[in-house]
Amino acid sequence: MVPRRELLTPVQRFQLFAFPEDKSELIRLATLLAEDFAFVRQHRGGHNRLGIAVLMIYLRFPGRVLGPTEKPHAPIIGIVLPNRESHRRRGSCTLRATRPVANICRNR
Repeated sequence: MVPRRELLTPVQRFQLFAFPEDKSELIRLATLLAEDFAFVRQHRGGHNRLGIAVLMIYLRFPGRVLGPTEKPHAPIIGIVLPNRESHRRRGSCTLRATRPVANICRNR
């Protein structure tokens, strides 16, 4: 088998897949729609729902999944939790950033 040739340097790869530093752009990329929440609610347990929401964001941008030892970009978690809180107020999902992760997004 022919070895794979690396086309990008590690720095170029990081720049390609890095989330933007601009908060407004990051919020735009991490905002979930009502249809997204409907999909997220299909998964049991708060930790699964939070993981699915983060995974959906990573699949949209930068178009990849997290590696097995990779931690999510911390600002993404900070955006997803309040984002889902606003849907709770509309009755579609309950979530409070101050609650333990296991209590995330119960249906009412």
